[in-house]
Amino acid sequence: MSDAAVSAWAFGYEMGKLDSGGALLGFLIDAGVRYGSTGLARGYISAVANVSSTAADRLNQLIDDIESRDPLFAYHLSTAAPAVSQAFERTVRLVDAGKLAPTFLQGFLMTPAGATLDVRQFSEALDRLVAAAEGGDIGAAQSAIDAVAYSIQQDADRAELLANERIRSAMWRLLDVATDLGGEDAYNWSQVLAQLVSLDPGHAARLAVTALLHDRLDRDEEAKAILIEMATSYPDVVMERYPLKKSGGQVY
Repeated sequence: MSDAAVSAWAFGYEMGKLDSGGALLGFLIDAGVRYGSTGLARGYISAVANVSSTAADRLNQLIDDIESRDPLFAYHLSTAAPAVSQAFERTVRLVDAGKLAPTFLQGFLMTPAGATLDVRQFSEALDRLVAAAEGGDIGAAQSAIDAVAYSIQQDADRAELLANERIRSAMWRLLDVATDLGGEDAYNWSQVLAQLVSLDPGHAARLAVTALLHDRLDRDEEAKAILIEMATSYPDVVMERYPLKKSGGQVY
């Protein structure tokens, strides 16, 4: 986000705190549409949503009116106050209609600090990103891997995510397709795979070996590290998938 955009958001936020009735809501959204700029309106909406209980209906009506003409602008406005403006439901609707790319769902996989994980929302967003990745969308695979890696490393969310069968299944599907497509961040790929190893060591070993066969230097190192770590707890599984050799006390 540019310095100008940050300044516009901050100024809009201060305006919203002072305008508790949301009197400028329509004016600022219209101006944003006219000039193709969301910063001021987003800042204003973020503040008004916190101080006005009457602005929600009006806000949703205004965003609904814009959605058919400019889905991207509607998305940016709704995510300024996601709970009030039903941002997730709106984004899912636009993605399903082909009006937004699946990558716009990435943010819904990452729980903001202090917020509570929404398992249903996470699952629905992940399912759509994985389906897009399975259709060859490398960007969707990258977005999902990055977001899942972030979420699965959060102590407060990890257990709940891994306990959900639908989410676990989607994570395996994501790793399957991302390993074949390539292009994802190798470290994040390895972080997701490492968290799933104990749930299905054979599947994990197969993915690590497949990654090695793709001959990507950055991912080679991550895959080797996972296999070496697995060799301690699951030696038979690793030897079946990838017969490790020892030389001078080093495993390679």
